[in-house]
Amino acid sequence: GKEADKISDVDWDALWDLVVALVDTGAVKTIYLTTDRQKHLAAAAKRAGADKATIAQILQYPDKRGHNNGIVRHADGHTAHIHVRFSCADNETRCED
Repeated sequence: GKEADKISDVDWDALWDLVVALVDTGAVKTIYLTTDRQKHLAAAAKRAGADKATIAQILQYPDKRGHNNGIVRHADGHTAHIHVRFSCADNETRCED
């Protein structure tokens, strides 16, 4: 199928809620979303009442690619979907973080 090309194709408020829920599990290592799309996620975070420290902890934005801060980081092609990388669970003996 065709990916969402327009910014309006994404429910940014719902995506922020999903990202927070994922981060709150404590099991998420990184989430990938292009920097230009993270801008819209940051706006949703502000609408949700997130403070600057929380936004800085979760989003790489406004830093550009190459900065490995934040859980949500830039990866080319991740415009219409997020990629979630979980940390290895204790029982996953073949998993490498």
